[in-house]
Amino acid sequence: MKKFNFRFEAILKMRIEREETIGKELGELQVRLERLNAAVAGVNARISEDIAARQDAAVLGLSVAEFQQRAAGIAYLEKKRSELLIEKLGLESSIEDKKIELTEAMKDRKTMEKLKENAFQEYMEAFEKNEQKITDELVSYNGAKKSAENDL
Repeated sequence: MKKFNFRFEAILKMRIEREETIGKELGELQVRLERLNAAVAGVNARISEDIAARQDAAVLGLSVAEFQQRAAGIAYLEKKRSELLIEKLGLESSIEDKKIELTEAMKDRKTMEKLKENAFQEYMEAFEKNEQKITDELVSYNGAKKSAENDL
């Protein structure tokens, strides 16, 4: 039996590799998002601590310079949080785009796999048809041979 050979095997492999690459890129983006979320949480915690410390210090009686210095520190942290949130929005948008790209790559791969499956089915049908043809020829040859022997 001749080995089944799919004409578009190279394209199928290329689409599988593309899907894997996109999947890895998506994973990397998601890891970056997790790190960014952790950074935002850290900044939020630091802001909360600084606000609480400033309130405690105000009760204890801070000088105006120290109070302004703590306020400037909180303002810096709030600015940093805003920058991180903007970066997070951009990253979330990139992740959504990558998910759409991955979905399309999966559709392309599945289409090629379906073509391969259909081609294999056609190959098997042709093989079985050929086998049946050979079997029929053998049966009719043997039948003709026995008939010729009986006539003698």
